[in-house]
Amino acid sequence: MKKILLASACLLTLTACSMPNQHKQENKPKQNQNQSKTKEEKTKTKTFSNKIDEYYTNSVKLFYTKDKILSFQLISSKAIPEENQKMSVEELTKIYREDLKKSPMIEDQEKLKGLEIHVEISEDKKKAIAIFDFDLSKIDQEQLIQSAGDSESSQTFFKKLQDKPDVVFDFLKGQGLKEE
Repeated sequence: MKKILLASACLLTLTACSMPNQHKQENKPKQNQNQSKTKEEKTKTKTFSNKIDEYYTNSVKLFYTKDKILSFQLISSKAIPEENQKMSVEELTKIYREDLKKSPMIEDQEKLKGLEIHVEISEDKKKAIAIFDFDLSKIDQEQLIQSAGDSESSQTFFKKLQDKPDVVFDFLKGQGLKEE
């Protein structure tokens, strides 16, 4: 009987000692989840744009943290002529996607592994929007710079992406883009 009581007491003691450790382990994933959410929440966006004329607007949307540009979008919106606004969204998307394929950036899409290109038509069918989505974690910086071709300002912009966000913002403002 004493052995059973002693074994039960030891078992209770061991169980009681291990309980706080289990409780601590259960809390660790929750803390990690909270830290992940905090990191995700720190990603901010800024958009700079330049209205070329009444038909064209170019924008750059940057996704960044305090120290680094994570990704960016080059957004080009173009007014759709009134006679084309009678077409369906699918037809307009097809037409503007075909038109976009003539762009040298499309040729580079196959080479750049972090570039996705989308065409969107506004609900009112008044604007066609081409979005070049660059994920800097996947793109080779040298290839990105080379994709700019002879455009010195584009090459400089792509080089600046390696700098702190404030440097990039100042560069874009210096190029005549306005922060939205």
